[in-house]
Amino acid sequence: MKASASIRKWAWLSFVLVVTLGELLWSFTPPPRAWVERWYSQGLFPAIASWLVPAVGVAPFSLSVSGLALVSILLVVGGCRGWLRRRKVGESAPWVLGVGACRVFTICVIGYGAFLVIWGAGYGRERLETRLELGSETPTVADVLRWVARLSGRIASSFPEPGARDREAALASLREALVETLRAWDGREPALSGRVKDLPPGSLLSFGTSGVTVPFFLEAHIDSGLHETEWLAVAAHELAHVAGYCAEADADFVAAVAGLSARNSYARYSVELWLFQKMAAALPESESRSAHAALPPGARDDLKSSQEAHSRHRIDLLARAQSRAYDAYLRSQRLEEGLKEYSTVVRLLVKAERKDIVRLD
Repeated sequence: MKASASIRKWAWLSFVLVVTLGELLWSFTPPPRAWVERWYSQGLFPAIASWLVPAVGVAPFSLSVSGLALVSILLVVGGCRGWLRRRKVGESAPWVLGVGACRVFTICVIGYGAFLVIWGAGYGRERLETRLELGSETPTVADVLRWVARLSGRIASSFPEPGARDREAALASLREALVETLRAWDGREPALSGRVKDLPPGSLLSFGTSGVTVPFFLEAHIDSGLHETEWLAVAAHELAHVAGYCAEADADFVAAVAGLSARNSYARYSVELWLFQKMAAALPESESRSAHAALPPGARDDLKSSQEAHSRHRIDLLARAQSRAYDAYLRSQRLEEGLKEYSTVVRLLVKAERKDIVRLD
């Protein structure tokens, strides 16, 4: 019996060491992006998502939040029980702490390995800018002004009539547009849930963020304190993450291209308004003010309500800390631009229009 237990112990230790070595190799000598694209993003990931996404989507509540709460409770209870049991048999406090530290290390190693297998390896896939051969040309201010003017016109024509703001119908339309867009680019239909989970108002906005996709469940969440038009645009972005587009710039680009082609006018309007903000932010201040002034009054009201939602819930200290941490995280995942990824969609859309991948006509 003791020999069997010893074999299991060494087998487990060997497994943990192999996983640790694999993670170190992935981090410091990552495989080529083309390899990741072929074998992971177009191979293993779709296989995982095909059963995980529908299974998680059945639950009307967040399995991620529930799972995190359960795991936290189990870790605290297990840690306390282990401490008491070991101290009771006479083991020293430093030894017990050392054993606990080893177990925490093991949990982190296995957790990071699961993160990479289920979703995180996709950070190393080919970027859409390369796959779609968008080129290296840098957009000019004139390009951005042209986009802003066209978006303003589209916003005016797609502005929802009173009573026409059906969030669920718009979300379904965005999901349909995402499926069609990614089927054309990837050659297969992505696994996308029709459900996006709401989190309590301020739970994300207080940290300066709006939505989050939890990799272990491929589950998209959005802060319910968001104004509805922004909620829909963020939903498109998070569903792009669920489809395996980990990089923020790529998720923004997928959401933009799909949203602009959505059949539902409210879905299109929400994405157009979101893109208008991004484009206008890339302009000189005077040009940006003029662009905002040219919007229909109702659209300006939506933008104002969106800004007020952020101001109402944002806690500057938490937001700054989250920004620094997330920037470091993105850079650790081979995204050298960090948080600047979020502004890249302006460049990508201008170049995509030149390639006739997206149209504003």
